[in-house]
Parts: sequence; C-alpha cells; structure tokens
Amino acid sequence: MRPFQLQLEACADYFTEKLRLSYQKMIEEEYDKEYAKAVMSYWGLVVSRMANFLSNLCFWYNHAENPGHVFGRQILGMIWDIFEFRLHP
Repeated sequence: MRPFQLQLEACADYFTEKLRLSYQKMIEEEYDKEYAKAVMSYWGLVVSRMANFLSNLCFWYNHAENPGHVFGRQILGMIWDIFEFRLHP
C-alpha cells in the first residue's frame, strides 16, 4: 500500500531526495567523499530503525511498557495488540 495523499511508490521516495541533497552539499563543502558516504550510511541505519520501531504494526511489550520490533522475523505476523506512535501532539 502506498500513502494516498503523497503518491509515493516506495519507501525510498520518502528519504532519497533529502539524503541526496545532503550528500551533494557535503561534497560541495569539500568534505572527504568517504566521510560523506559514512554519514549517509548512518542515515540509512537511522531510517531502518525508524521503520522498525515507528510502524503501526509494532506490538506492545506489557512488561517493559515499550514498543517491540516489526521485523522480528522474515514475515509480518498477525498483531492483535498494536502500538501507535505520534510524532506530533
């Protein structure tokens, strides 16, 4: 499923343009190219963790009172007690 109002085809569409602009700006400001690649790799890890924990398919750990992983296995199982995360109040 894709978000209707944004008309995005893939998850990469959310982040690709801003990451590309960040990488280009670092190169223009004469950062080392390998350093810029390392920074973009860290951003990729951040996006991956966000996809894992900020999804509405996360389950809720009652004993720890925090969200669990979406991608704990290679499948998306049935979730009966979901967790909803809001970035804005």
